[in-house]
Amino acid sequence: MRKRHAIGAAVTATAVAVAVVTGGLIANAETNTTPTPSTAADEAGITTPTVVLPTGDAVTVFGDGTMGVNPAPGREDIGFVSMYEPGAGNERLVIPRDMVDEIEAGQEDPRRYNITALAAAGHRDAAAVPESELDSFAGLPPAPAAPDGARQETQTLTVTLKDRSGKAPQNDWVIWIDLKDPEHWDRLEFDENGVGTVELEPGEYALQHSMWNEATDTERGEVVAGLSTVTVGKEPAALDIDAAAAIPLTIEVEQDDAAFNRGILSLNASGKENSIGTGDFIGANDDVYVMPEPDLPGHELGFIYQAVLTSPDDAADPYQYNLVFHENGSFPDEGEFKPSEDDLAAEETTFNSLGVDLQGFTCDYGDTDPQLGPGLCAMMPTAFPSARTVYYTADNAIEWTGFQEAGVYVDDVQLVDGFYDAKDLGSLEPGEAERTVAHGPFAAGPARSILYSYEGTPYLYAATRPAYSGNAEDLTLVGHSARAVLSTDDQKVGVLEGIDPWGGYEFDFTGFDEGRYTLEVDSTKSTDTALVGTAATQTWNFDLDPAEAVEGGAALALPVVLMRAEGVEGGFAECGDDLDVTLDLVVDEDAPKVTAEEMTLEVSFDDGKTWEAVAIDREGNTATATIEHPDDAEYVSVRMTAVDDAGTEVTHTTIRSYGLR
Repeated sequence: MRKRHAIGAAVTATAVAVAVVTGGLIANAETNTTPTPSTAADEAGITTPTVVLPTGDAVTVFGDGTMGVNPAPGREDIGFVSMYEPGAGNERLVIPRDMVDEIEAGQEDPRRYNITALAAAGHRDAAAVPESELDSFAGLPPAPAAPDGARQETQTLTVTLKDRSGKAPQNDWVIWIDLKDPEHWDRLEFDENGVGTVELEPGEYALQHSMWNEATDTERGEVVAGLSTVTVGKEPAALDIDAAAAIPLTIEVEQDDAAFNRGILSLNASGKENSIGTGDFIGANDDVYVMPEPDLPGHELGFIYQAVLTSPDDAADPYQYNLVFHENGSFPDEGEFKPSEDDLAAEETTFNSLGVDLQGFTCDYGDTDPQLGPGLCAMMPTAFPSARTVYYTADNAIEWTGFQEAGVYVDDVQLVDGFYDAKDLGSLEPGEAERTVAHGPFAAGPARSILYSYEGTPYLYAATRPAYSGNAEDLTLVGHSARAVLSTDDQKVGVLEGIDPWGGYEFDFTGFDEGRYTLEVDSTKSTDTALVGTAATQTWNFDLDPAEAVEGGAALALPVVLMRAEGVEGGFAECGDDLDVTLDLVVDEDAPKVTAEEMTLEVSFDDGKTWEAVAIDREGNTATATIEHPDDAEYVSVRMTAVDDAGTEVTHTTIRSYGLR
């Protein structure tokens, strides 16, 4: 894969959120054939969100930066170490604990675990990335700086690690950092006695460290994390990191059969010049401990422990706890957490299917703002349909985000057919509530479009959603197979076949000038994972001048008519009831705002063979209408049109927007 086009934050900030299934695809007037994945659009910053590590474990990056960790089959009990590398900005490595030995021995490249960089570069298979492309990724310690004037004589720093029993831990991940120079750092290696040494110039240093013993058939695992400081002067220095001083983190809930499933521990120290921290993804068979807080003047300490507890597999009334314990400015003195259910949000949650029984995942992530945690969440297997009580930490300081998805997966990792629903719950209040997942109805969803230039060539990038529901959700059907055509004055700019349009696609404007352009996207989807949203046509007629493309990229407005309605659950409404719907002309959040000048709604009860108009009441960009259902109707298809104040004409058709029962 070649180097990506640099098209600016307008694309890269949202690329992860829109490219779920395929790499970007590109067409131009010269080829007009089915392109191969991961060509120009991949190089333009359009990324796929799931990265498969060399171990087969998968890490999915979501639009808000949260990462869902899904261990490979048979590796469910493997823990992970996650740390920001010093001097690497926001790049984060996620390393399975059983790979640390290979990395420290030089047998495995840590850059293949730099999820942030891999996802941003559009890589799905970390093991397949060419060595030459890893050079720009963080993960390797910096080369020693060239001498700049007189250097001070170094002294030996000896660090000794001890586990809770006083022995050397089985494994560790320790990094020392020069507090005056964030680019001066390295990993510290230890012998079989838990002793490691490094030659350092006099100065103030911090260590971020995690050490662990793996679980056995008879003993639970042990994970101990902490931050430490040490001063190196004119004499050799020593530092003992003894886990006997660490406090255990334990959780006791009112459901006495609740079992610890996953935990994520993060310790932070943020300063003006340097920030350090640890991140540990804790397995079900591990006990976790935190070392006493360090003395780090000029740094703000942060502690956050995110945990998932679940009911037994055969529970008559299944439940799940999503808990967050945090401190700003300190680490906890005591680690016994006993949340009362009176202080939790308890949501009776129904996970709907869309007419087909599926298996999938849910992922709930709670954190402060600004974020204290490592951005990792546990992907919990979930059946659709199913139901369970979900308990959340209810704290004004904690905001909940996440997703749920279900369908057909490639290699148990990549969702290729099904549905994906991003959620942003915000802060929750204590008490009981009800929540349902997967509603409908389905119509066109917000479309993203970018006009940009790369090496003097103008490109139009688009990611469009043929079947989407914004009915108190952010639900997109995955797996539409589409034909996308961009044309002007009866000339085809490009043709793309067999794409999932939500994955992103591009057109090369070479040889084309200012004019009126038409983008038409026709797509179909099988009923293997959903009985609704089976076909769609989206057409935009708009004015465009390719000469206005700039290297940084600029978002364009591709408006869609969004449809919402109460009374639709799992893609179906009651056949005996009329349905009140709301229509909204919307554009992507980064695009120029537009105002509707015209809007219409039509419905079909025979999968688009015949259509009838529905009266609407419009004010500005919003309209309301009532759809009356014939007694013998099984599915309702919709067609909406609109014209905005920029002259863009929109027509969207969705076959089987919802069903009737």
